[in-house]
Amino acid sequence: MASPVEIVHFRENLTKNRSPPEIVVFNDPDIRKTFTGKKPKPAKEEKEKTEKLTQEQLHRKLNRARFDVRKFGINGFSKEDKEDAKIKLAIELGAKPPKRKAVNYKMLMAQVKEKKKTDAEQREKDRMVGIIRKKPKKFRKKEGVRGFTSQIGKYKDGVLTVPNQIIKGTSKKK
Repeated sequence: MASPVEIVHFRENLTKNRSPPEIVVFNDPDIRKTFTGKKPKPAKEEKEKTEKLTQEQLHRKLNRARFDVRKFGINGFSKEDKEDAKIKLAIELGAKPPKRKAVNYKMLMAQVKEKKKTDAEQREKDRMVGIIRKKPKKFRKKEGVRGFTSQIGKYKDGVLTVPNQIIKGTSKKK
């Protein structure tokens, strides 16, 4: 195997005091492979090669082209739009979305009130037109602990109700 470095000595014009100049030529193996003895392929072979592409390779190439076009289109946006488009693209490619920006509590409450007000107005308009929109259901938490309790009976509206069978059973035991 030949080494990629060749040392060439010039023996011309040698004087007694001087050593011959040494020239080192470096041939990169990767570049050498591409240029040694290969001729450019004719156009017909390239067409045949593209026809032989599998469906998966074609799909990858189309996705890559779509991605490149999108990236090129992003460059034409203004600074703010460009940032938003880059963030959306990163999210589509699997990045985590950025955190929301901090909002003052008073401003947040004002926004919530405004949203409730616009929703109420929209519901009123829909009611006038005849469109009925269901209100979202509110879930109540059940008070008390589920599971085993040592209590006899159930509390209902502040009153303890005990079934007759339990009353009869406890009185007989004593």
